[in-house]
Amino acid sequence: MTVLTHGLLMARRDLKHWQREPWGPIFGVAFSLMLL
Repeated sequence: MTVLTHGLLMARRDLKHWQREPWGPIFGVAFSLMLL
């Protein structure tokens, strides 16, 4: 499993949480880029 795939799975899992936290997706993308 690549890091990108893992990040996408985590993004899907946390989508409901992000609906309550508008800054969530921005942090998620930044974190995924750090892992790369």
